[in-house]
Order: sequence, then C-alpha cells, then structure tokens
Amino acid sequence: MTKSTGVGRGGARANSGGRRPGAGRLRGSKTKIYRPHVEKVLADLGGVLPKEVMLAAMRRHYQAERYDKAARIAALAAPYIHPRLSAAAITVRPRLSEMSDDELQAFLGEVAEAEQELNGADKLSSAKPAGSA
Repeated sequence: MTKSTGVGRGGARANSGGRRPGAGRLRGSKTKIYRPHVEKVLADLGGVLPKEVMLAAMRRHYQAERYDKAARIAALAAPYIHPRLSAAAITVRPRLSEMSDDELQAFLGEVAEAEQELNGADKLSSAKPAGSA
C-alpha cells in the first residue's frame, strides 16, 4: 500500500484494463448489421443509398468532362463497390529444387496447358476475319 492513495500497487481495481477471457463483443453476435440486408431494406423502402448518389455525381462530372472531380468521387465510392484484394487468394508454390518428381511432373503439365491456351489465343487473335484480304 502507498501512503498517498491508500490503495495497493495494482491500482483501484486489480483486474482493470488489459485483455481478459470472455471480455468484449462476441463474434457473429446477433446485433451485427448485415450490409446487403440493410441495402435491400433501404431499396425496398424507396430510399436513395449514398453509394447511388456518389455514382450519379461521378457520372455527371465525367459526362461534363470534369475528370478530376469524377476521379475524386470515384475514389470515395470505390470501397463501397469493389472489395479489397486479400492475401489469402495468393497461392505459394515450393521452389523447384524442393519439389518431388511427382510434383515436378504435375507442374510441367500445368505449364504445358497454359502454353497451349496462350498459343490458341494468339492464333485466334491473329486470324483474319472472313472476307478480308
């Protein structure tokens, strides 16, 4: 105990602050609002969503060739329309020197398939349309 406060060194309450098991909001709690559901309800009620207002303003500026203002509004509207890319979508392969023989054969097969797809796309794009000289 300290003389000035008359309270022990742990503070007024020993368990105050810090992380404790069971504390805080539970994951997936029922009061959490589901965004697509809210947008559907607002649309059903005839309300205009802020996203729609931003897109309309952006299109108006773009058509009036005020590209700087359109780009500014597009940057503000982007988080509501396009999801951020996540690192979970990236697949990491082991180095070739760490692969077994079976894994190397499977990898070479994938490379060959990709080359065939690319060559097929090149042939299609370089083909002349019917009736041209």
